[in-house]
Amino acid sequence: MSENKQLQVKEKHEAEVPAEQTHQGPVFSPDVDIFENEKELILLAG
Repeated sequence: MSENKQLQVKEKHEAEVPAEQTHQGPVFSPDVDIFENEKELILLAG
């Protein structure tokens, strides 16, 4: 289960948010795919 993969760095960008926010300031959202089944939760960050 040890796979070596090269991660590519992506340029950060400010996410668009709805008009009403609970906190002020920029919001960042990482690129993550989330898969879930009955036995496990898999997060793939890229």
